[in-house]
Amino acid sequence: MQEKLFHLLILNEGLRFKPYKDSLGNLTIGIGRNLDANGLSKEEVRFLAMNDIESVRSDLNRVFPWYSELCDARRAVIEDMCFNMGISRLRGFKNFFAAVKDRNWDKAVDEMFDSRWAFQVGDGPGKIEDRVDRLAKMMKTGEWPAEILT
Repeated sequence: MQEKLFHLLILNEGLRFKPYKDSLGNLTIGIGRNLDANGLSKEEVRFLAMNDIESVRSDLNRVFPWYSELCDARRAVIEDMCFNMGISRLRGFKNFFAAVKDRNWDKAVDEMFDSRWAFQVGDGPGKIEDRVDRLAKMMKTGEWPAEILT
């Protein structure tokens, strides 16, 4: 019954993979999911994020196969940056990646700060520490922030 209803709703509501405004002007996605009224649950947000993380890792493994040899924290820095700006823009960080590949963490951190990206991401809302500072510290030390470990 649930599967038949699923297909009936697709037939009646349509199936859209990108957000759109419905006939009442509500931001909607999928099979008539009113994002303005209902938003997403924590589980749905996690599901979407996990899919995005897998996509980022796939891109990074394809473009920088050596990145998988880094420790978890340093890989996470690169994954975070890729998640934020996409693989195309991240590929432009040639000096950064040369330093990371050489395990020159100080130079890698300098390259992070010496970028338009560092200026653009700035302070996150409600964050105690700047995103770039946090990621730079992770790149330099190879350690996760304390608030992640708890």
